[in-house]
Amino acid sequence: MKGVKEVYLQLRHRSLEEEANQFECPLVVVNAAYDYSCVASITERWFSKTSAPTKRHLWLEQSGHNGVYDPSVFIDFMVNEVLLLKD
Repeated sequence: MKGVKEVYLQLRHRSLEEEANQFECPLVVVNAAYDYSCVASITERWFSKTSAPTKRHLWLEQSGHNGVYDPSVFIDFMVNEVLLLKD
């Protein structure tokens, strides 16, 4: 994918774990057990160090990178957790 290659070149020397840890908006993270692109242990470590007015984290047990194998869990999370953050 051209987009991934271009973005990666711009970010590969950065440490988002160290640079992106304070947010002034709600922080929502979705991880999947079979996602080998976004390793859950790294994301969980980063998430535990972040500061935000509100933080939500969803762990999808049956999914890979796109979450299609847990659609009801994902939709429930979005409706009952994330959508409530708009206020």
